[in-house]
Amino acid sequence: MITCLFGAIAYSKTSHNLEKAVNGFYTHLKPGSILIIDRWYDKNQWIKQPLGIGVYESNGMKIIRIGYNTFRRNIAIFEEHYFVAEDGKRIRHFSDRQQFGFFDVDKFIHILNHAGFSTKIMKSATTNNYRYVATKLINL
Repeated sequence: MITCLFGAIAYSKTSHNLEKAVNGFYTHLKPGSILIIDRWYDKNQWIKQPLGIGVYESNGMKIIRIGYNTFRRNIAIFEEHYFVAEDGKRIRHFSDRQQFGFFDVDKFIHILNHAGFSTKIMKSATTNNYRYVATKLINL
């Protein structure tokens, strides 16, 4: 069994990279084995947030997070900046930029099936999303 959970497959960003990942999963599984992939958001679920800010305070530490998200074509973009201040110490700055791909359900299933999997979609028990459950077909 191979699992790819919490929408991590979205880091593949493009359909071409998704195909490469799925083919890699296929190569490493024996016939009859299972692949489980948590689906990430699609464009219709995505909530664009031009700018967000959060302030956190605990045990003499203050953190300010400023970030935004948007998307271009089929890529979601997150950029966040963190300012961290501890008692009497200097302020540190960290930033993070991440990009995730949006994959249409039909296209995703097509890629899985084309690689040699039999695929079903199941509602996730832990998130408000879905999982692809794919079985590597047994060669006859």
